[in-house]
Amino acid sequence: MKRNIFIFILLFYSISDASSQAFIFEISDKIRSYIHLYNDEKRFVIDLVKSESNDILKTEIISYGNLLIQGDKVVLQDQVNNFRIVLQYMDALSPTLKNKQSLFVRQGFNWMRNNYFYQVSDYPDRNRLSLVDNLVSIKELMNLRKQHINNNKDKNNLFFGTYSSETNLPYLLYLNEDGTYCMICETIKLSVGKWEANNNILILIDSDINARFYALIKSDNTLTSMLLPADFMKKSFIPMK
Repeated sequence: MKRNIFIFILLFYSISDASSQAFIFEISDKIRSYIHLYNDEKRFVIDLVKSESNDILKTEIISYGNLLIQGDKVVLQDQVNNFRIVLQYMDALSPTLKNKQSLFVRQGFNWMRNNYFYQVSDYPDRNRLSLVDNLVSIKELMNLRKQHINNNKDKNNLFFGTYSSETNLPYLLYLNEDGTYCMICETIKLSVGKWEANNNILILIDSDINARFYALIKSDNTLTSMLLPADFMKKSFIPMK
């Protein structure tokens, strides 16, 4: 009887995860990006992982939300900032990954577009789902932006130059007077495009995914993410004067 129960459990997990997969893009020796597809729940998570040592890994969530499979294409719809990433299933090009699949990025951030993510597992990390389920909601973000506008009627000065923010991974935001910006994490250009400012709200418009990202312009020249690219923790960005 116990043996039958054990077999049933194995079969259950095999079926539930049968179409779920994890893919990797090795950006550098120490930095990788993973795409976790949970087809049974029609959800996804993309993250950046840096290896500090054999025992220490630092992770930042890049995007999460709903997925739709259309033939050999996978459409990822970001749940918070409402942008779209389009992937295409292909056979893995490397002979060491025989019988494995790859995902070619047709549409996405500049650093990922036209690159391949290679399948590394049929069992994506389920802890990622638990993590994103506890992140900030769209409703909360909209309320915080509205409160900031109502509480700051006078125009706050916007600093032009470099902002920094450090959590798991270091972020730099370059805000230029010509209306362009570049956001970098480690050596990766996470997002590039144009910026606008209105009612003490900074808006970054990514030129590759045509998405809008927001930050609060504070009276002390700092920025509070609401949310900027690859941030779901409302990070503070401080001018490097």
